[in-house]
Amino acid sequence: SLEKIIQRDFFPDVEKLRAQKEYLEAEENGDLEKMRQIAIKFGSSLGRSSRDTPVPYVTPATFETPEVHPGGLPLGNKPKAGTKAAEEGEADKEDKDSLPSLDSFLAKHTSEDNASFEQIMEVAKEKEKVKHAWLYSAEEEYAQRRNENLALPSAEQQALENVKAGLETWEYTARNTLMYYPTGVPDEEDTFKKPREVVHRNTRFVKDPFSQAVSKSQLQQAAALNAQYKLGKVGPDGKELIPQESPKVNGYGFVATPSPAPGVNESPFMTWGEIESTPLRLEGSETPYVDRTPGPAFKILEPGRRERLGLKMANEVAAKNRAKKQEALRKVTENLA
Repeated sequence: SLEKIIQRDFFPDVEKLRAQKEYLEAEENGDLEKMRQIAIKFGSSLGRSSRDTPVPYVTPATFETPEVHPGGLPLGNKPKAGTKAAEEGEADKEDKDSLPSLDSFLAKHTSEDNASFEQIMEVAKEKEKVKHAWLYSAEEEYAQRRNENLALPSAEQQALENVKAGLETWEYTARNTLMYYPTGVPDEEDTFKKPREVVHRNTRFVKDPFSQAVSKSQLQQAAALNAQYKLGKVGPDGKELIPQESPKVNGYGFVATPSPAPGVNESPFMTWGEIESTPLRLEGSETPYVDRTPGPAFKILEPGRRERLGLKMANEVAAKNRAKKQEALRKVTENLA
């Protein structure tokens, strides 16, 4: 049953694919009767909807619903094979519809691993009760005493005058919520809500999600929004991201005025000749030093005497540790050699 439920919910096309395989094998073997049965069972919706409807089909080449021809076979001349195949298809459909959902099936049935795990947990609980028998026996004793106190006394007990009235004690539990972690209260939030249901057909695409027409329109819309967003903004090079278009006449723009200078868009001309003076490299001393800016300035202070002393001591300790480590490694190497 679990296999049928999974096939019905997650792989509904498996049965049809198997039928296609059988149909191709029957076609290869020349079995026309089997081809007709498969075609009526999986390719005809009329054969399943009504048993009294005539079956005027020829063997189709596909599994699509065949067209009904008016000049079909009369009602009394229905082929028995087609009727039998239609009845089988209808019975299979009824069996599938009668199967419960996967969640409800797993809620009622369990696997061998889960069953063995539950048995192990039950055995562990029994061992724990035997180990702490005094704890659970006290719970049973208090429960019995409470029932006796709540019971209606007999006529002889009521006739006694010196009997003190017993107190109605609370219910004693071995694992109380004060000393043990509480088990919790069941969540009743979804009691009055509609039960959740997993719709498996929502995991399948009804149509092609990557339609070229839809994608093209979405790209055009995104490009228009991007152009509208960049309109009037300047890039890091100082130029507009989207330059304004020049006016057009009948769809044609104006031609740029030709420049008399040749090679405007090419690299600059190289000049041949001699340099008037030797290039001079500017050192740090040649750069003028600004002592203080008008605004607030930040300066890293020199480390103090205490900080310098601490760094010196830390370096000395680290050097000693390195020396000890190297000496120990040298001795170990000599002993191994």
